[in-house]
Amino acid sequence: MTIASGAEGVNEDLIETFPRNRLSVLSIHQAKGLEFPMVIVDIGSDFKRNHPQQRRNRFPDDGETAHKLENLMRPFAKGLGLQTRSERDRAFDDLYRKFFVAFSRPEQCLVLVGLTGSVPQAGNIPNAAAGWDRLGVNRWPASVPVHHL
Repeated sequence: MTIASGAEGVNEDLIETFPRNRLSVLSIHQAKGLEFPMVIVDIGSDFKRNHPQQRRNRFPDDGETAHKLENLMRPFAKGLGLQTRSERDRAFDDLYRKFFVAFSRPEQCLVLVGLTGSVPQAGNIPNAAAGWDRLGVNRWPASVPVHHL
């Protein structure tokens, strides 16, 4: 709070810089606000099969706890009114924002990696990061190159 109030400053000499001749491994959250020449984003190595517990990270069926709490608390907030969007839609919005951050980090090259089941042209596991929309339709263009290793 002291930095936000202006009572303390940020010593920018302590902020780590990323050498151009090294590979930096960061979470999406850590990479927010940064750019790199090439970015590799894992969009599906955790999704070996279409398991219900994994859906929330790739193709939500319902809202998260935060969305449910928002629905419970919102009527008590003056001037906000009732929520007009479903919990599921808000969960998709959060997922899209997360992957937007990841997909907008590269300066030149974005590489998406995952297991074969999560690869858009070969996979049948719904995954918003791999081109599936909220309706369950894979919108990934067939012209996008996919390389299987």
